[in-house]
Formats: sequence, C-alpha cells, structure tokens
Amino acid sequence: HGLGGEQGGQFFLRARAADWRLSIIHGQRDRTVTTGSYATIADDRGHVETDRYSLIDLNKDWELAPKLMLYQRFYAGEYGYDGTFPYDISPDIPYLLNVDKARGSWLGADHRLVSTMRTGHRLTLSVEYRNNTRQNQLNYDLGYGCQGYSAAPCLDNRQRSEQMTLLAQDEILLNGADTLILGLRYDKTGAFWSPRLGFIHDGNELGLFKLLYGTAFRQPSPYEKAYITPGYTYGNPDVSPELMKSLELSWEKQFSPLSRLSATLYAYRIKQLITSDSAGMVTNATPVNASGLELAYEERWFNGMRLRSSITAQHAADGQGHLDNSPQYMFKLNLAFPTFINGLSGGLETQWIDSRQSNRGQQKIGSYALTNLNFRYQPSGANWEAGLGIYNLLDRRYNDPVSPDLLASGASRSTMPQLGRTLQLRTLIRF
Repeated sequence: HGLGGEQGGQFFLRARAADWRLSIIHGQRDRTVTTGSYATIADDRGHVETDRYSLIDLNKDWELAPKLMLYQRFYAGEYGYDGTFPYDISPDIPYLLNVDKARGSWLGADHRLVSTMRTGHRLTLSVEYRNNTRQNQLNYDLGYGCQGYSAAPCLDNRQRSEQMTLLAQDEILLNGADTLILGLRYDKTGAFWSPRLGFIHDGNELGLFKLLYGTAFRQPSPYEKAYITPGYTYGNPDVSPELMKSLELSWEKQFSPLSRLSATLYAYRIKQLITSDSAGMVTNATPVNASGLELAYEERWFNGMRLRSSITAQHAADGQGHLDNSPQYMFKLNLAFPTFINGLSGGLETQWIDSRQSNRGQQKIGSYALTNLNFRYQPSGANWEAGLGIYNLLDRRYNDPVSPDLLASGASRSTMPQLGRTLQLRTLIRF
C-alpha cells in the first residue's frame, strides 16, 4: 500500500596533510516497517525506526627520532536510535505505541610507538583508552508507562564504562627469508591476556608461507546484558564474554607480475559464544569449532581485463550440530573488462552459495547462484563518473536466513525473501 520505505543521508569530510588526518562522518536513516515484525500491527505507518550517528577522528604522526615514530589518534562519537511499535493489545486498547530508545556516546585516544632502531626488529608499543560516557536504554508504552505493569517505563537502564588496552609486539627478521612475530595484548576490562604469534617464510620459487596464531575476546554489549522489561526478557546480566583461539596457515605463489594463487587453511574455537536460546534470551552457547580451506586465483591482462576467483569449503558446528547460516561451500568469480567505448568499463560477477540451515537447524534453505553486472563510465579528463549496476541479473528467487521473528499472526519467521532483479544508477562528482 506504499507505506513502507527508507530514506537517509550521509555526510563525510576528510582533510589531511603530511603528518595529520581528520575525518568527520554523520549519517541518519529513517524507515517505516510494515511487515508485522515483533508481532506489531502489519501494514501500519506507525512502525517507524530511526538511527543516527556522528564520528570525528583526528590522527597525528610524530617523528621523534630517526627510526622512531609516534602515531596518535583521538576520536569521539555518538549514536542514537528511536523506534515506535504499534500493537493491538485488546478491545479496550486497540492501538498502543511502544517506544524504544538507545543513546550512546564515547571518546578515546590511541597512542602507538613504532621503533626500527634495532636492526632486524620492528617493535610496537601501544596504549588505548576509551570512555563510554553514555550507554542508555529506554522503553515505555506511550501514555501508559508500562501497560499492565506500572506507570514507570518498562526499561530505563543507564550505564557508562571504560576500556584500557595495552599492546606490545615485535617483528623479528631472523634472516633474509624468515620473520617471527611475537605479540601480547592486555585488556583491563575483564583482565584478558591475548597472545599473538606468527611465522613468515619466503621460499622464493616455492612461494610465501605464513603461520599465524591468535586469541581474542568480546564483551557482551549493554543490550545483551541489560535489555530486560516486564513483558520481554532478552538481556542476561550473567552472560560471560566470548573467548576465541584461531590458527591459520596460508601459502601464496606469484607466478608472474600478473597472476597469483593463494591457499588458506584455518581453524578456530569459540568458547561461551554469545547467542540467544529458544526463548529469545541471551546466553552462552556450547563451544563452537570451525575449520575451512579457501583457494583464490587472480589474473590480469595488459588490455585491462582482470579475473578474480575463489572457492571456500568450511565446517562450523557447536554441541547442537551445524551452525545456522553457515554454508559449507561458496564460489565467487569476478571478471572486469574494458569495452570498445572510450571511458566505459564493465564487471561481471557470479556468486554461488551452498544450502544453509536456519531456525536452529529446523529449516533448510537451498543453494543459489547470483549474477551481477556493472558498468562504469568516466570520460578522459572528466571530474565525474556514472555507473549502472544490474544485480541479480537472472532474477533468481531465493531466501536468506534471519533471526527467528514473531509475526503479527503469532507465526514464526526464520527466512526472508530477497530482492529480484534490481537496477541501481549512481553518480560521483569530484571537486
């Protein structure tokens, strides 16, 4: 009925000189959702969601001495979200608007000292501090407080937090062919130690070999810990951070200046993966183990043609079986080509994705292939360019997995139909 839609805009400014860089970004998006998600009234213009963000980032480079550099970064940002959700509660309250708000702001600084004063060593020492000055969440029923429970809001959670990170890393050139990387990161929030190890061997005609090992973690967000209302429990204050270990072995062979083949074998293990259970509440899942192999080939020709292709085989599972939205095989092919028209170039892309699971393994989504065609036109010496993109060129009908969602009818949805053939025109003007 022409009710749904989305509009927004972005502003981006970047300035730089020899030793400093400044970036300013602001964006906003407004959309009307008429699909009846979260059991709202379907086809109603009252379901509106707006988010906006602003970021400022200043970088400065200092040459303290020959072979001794100090890189500094100062940044600040804020984010805001507002949503209204219409509900038909009862004959007495046929139209109720639930209001959901989130506000976040932060500022921080990152100082990184890099020294190559010692022969055969590249030593990096860094410290980063971030202050999350506002992490607020608010939810209420307009005119009712928290309908059916109290006159107070359903949720009014206000937090702030600090993060401090220390990093030390040394890249050691053992000889002309071998490099050893030793690193250690400490995060004060949670007192996590994250070691990093790497070994690189240049085998000349045999290719370049890399062996990398690392650990990482992720703290639960305020939404995952504290979003709890009388009628809806999602957050869990007892949820623990995710912990991950990864191991990667890669090989790269340059057959000529115009062709390259690479292979990457990887494995990782995640403990305490932050997810949601069947009731929709945040929890820590059983350990996740994943492994995979990716092969990639790239070829270029002197006439401007370029071929890039890759094939991936992977397996990811937890204690309940294969993970949702995790295809076992993927294939990508991209061909860029010139045309007989001066300033006009094209690109043809094909993607094939294997079948996947959704709804916690209860539903299977079939495999599909997509073809995209793009053209770019820029006359010689012009300060503008234009492009045409035709996505899903063959108009393939397919679905993608989504998080299980309750519809207005009470049914559950775990897949979403995707767009058919889509045309996009774009223009870029440089000044």
